Amino acid sequence: MKASTTEHYFRPRPGLAWRKLCHSAYSIRSLQWSVDRLAASDAGGRAPPPQPQRVSRFVAISALYWTAFVRSKGGLAPEDSACYYYLAFPADLRGRLSHPPVGGGRYYIGACVKKCLASASARELAGASGLLHASRAIQAALREEVAAAPLAGTEVLWAERVRHVPPGRLAAVAGYPLVPLYETLDFGFGRPELVDHMPLDCDGRMMLSGGRRDGEVQVSVSLDKTRMGAFVEHVLAAAAGGRQARF
Repeated sequence: MKASTTEHYFRPRPGLAWRKLCHSAYSIRSLQWSVDRLAASDAGGRAPPPQPQRVSRFVAISALYWTAFVRSKGGLAPEDSACYYYLAFPADLRGRLSHPPVGGGRYYIGACVKKCLASASARELAGASGLLHASRAIQAALREEVAAAPLAGTEVLWAERVRHVPPGRLAAVAGYPLVPLYETLDFGFGRPELVDHMPLDCDGRMMLSGGRRDGEVQVSVSLDKTRMGAFVEHVLAAAAGGRQARF
């Protein structure tokens, strides 16, 4: 008798390619510093805030992959540069809810997440200050959808919210850099050498988690295979000159 396998479920959809990249703690800090430098340059001599708040690891990495998603499409025609691209991402609401309070903890498992939607023009995301524009768009979405009214809009189906987004202009991030994937799967034999996510089956989908090394972030990506090479080049070029991101 021939045993069946799950190979079918792990084959990429025709036309898609998968990649996994790991960013060291140094690479992520360099990425955050890059956003800081762009913000300082954008200030144009104006007095900076007394205590500028550095973008979080989640915002910095999401901005990097969102801009790479847009830039991988190649040279945009003038009429396309004004088009808007969108990034869907999750926000943790546990700290925002108090009636009743929601328990936390590092290994919390539960449905207390809200999907947010950031938007920016192709011209902004593909330009020299793309990281800055992407970071600000993500932070603006967090302020509007989470800080102001955490539960507002949760009754609307997600499909309804993104129905207006044209095909090919939506990227999505799932997971969180602080999820200790490798540590959780240590069953007494040491951390595994490699842990990968279930296959992502849509163009422009990214899954984030903690990496094997301390402070490392692992990102799994699914993308149109004709653009994957350009996508990875953009990620490596922005991530500390490509020295601190590895497959």
